[in-house]
Amino acid sequence: MKWVFFFLPLVLFCAPPIVFVQLGPRLPDYMSTALEQARLFNPDSPIYLIGNRNAFRTLPRAFVSSGKVNLVAVETLGKQRIHQQFIARSRLDRTYREGFWTYTTQRFFYLADFMHQNGLSDVFHLESDVMLYANIGELLPHCQAHYANMIAVPSDCDARCIASFIYVANVTPLDAFLQFVTDKVRDIDNDMHFLAHFRHRYFQVYIDHFPVIFPDYAKDHALISRFGDVTATPERYMSYFDDFQAVFDAAAIGQYLGGIDPRNGESVPGFVNESTLFNVADFQYEWIADEKGRKVPHMIYQGQKIKINNLHIHSKRLDAFKS
Repeated sequence: MKWVFFFLPLVLFCAPPIVFVQLGPRLPDYMSTALEQARLFNPDSPIYLIGNRNAFRTLPRAFVSSGKVNLVAVETLGKQRIHQQFIARSRLDRTYREGFWTYTTQRFFYLADFMHQNGLSDVFHLESDVMLYANIGELLPHCQAHYANMIAVPSDCDARCIASFIYVANVTPLDAFLQFVTDKVRDIDNDMHFLAHFRHRYFQVYIDHFPVIFPDYAKDHALISRFGDVTATPERYMSYFDDFQAVFDAAAIGQYLGGIDPRNGESVPGFVNESTLFNVADFQYEWIADEKGRKVPHMIYQGQKIKINNLHIHSKRLDAFKS
């Protein structure tokens, strides 16, 4: 099969772009499900998948030829100087799951390379095991109002940020993060901790929170994890909920509904993440059809139905969560 990689003229698109980055020799089997789901709620946004050229061969040919996703081979991207410095300095574990932690960190460098090369701003980045239940064009005004010149990310505790769903206003905060990673690459072990340390240092300078919980819940429950960890800044985990009127899943909701990655242990629904500052078992969950008949997950709390904009399907069984 002969593959042709090209860039569409980005200036023609009014809707913000969605970018997936999946590095390594193979794409996961569920990759096309995540892409299809993102397209279902975002018919007008360009969707890009950045990855290694040979890995694209595993995508169904009919899916690629449908034009639903634009493939971007990393081999076609010119590496920025900071990317080259990261490669030279990196000592991240390259043995664990074929370089998993290296890939999850290096993806941000390829994302920046892509944004620089195409003059992109207002980019939404999703991980490959994330199901999207929102039109990002509708989220964009709130993101622009609250996260100007910043990165927004969901975080479920002070010790980590989970990059399941990220808004990148422009390359400036992303470049600042990459410089931070490169400077700390021998001291910090993975992308979740890089983001958390970056947040501690540059909160509301280069990075801020998406809401992962809502005020009415916090009135009734102290934000505390099963490990007993607390936070001195509980308000951050509810940031701008009044505008979004929805929450974003870092990982805990998807783990509760679908189980954990089976490589990490027994994978059954009902798992309560031990580090998350709220108890996902305190809610009921319901799938509600929207005006177009698409099923959307909601958290139910004291009669309130709170929309969930994305689910991080840690179990990798994405087909069970299609709309």
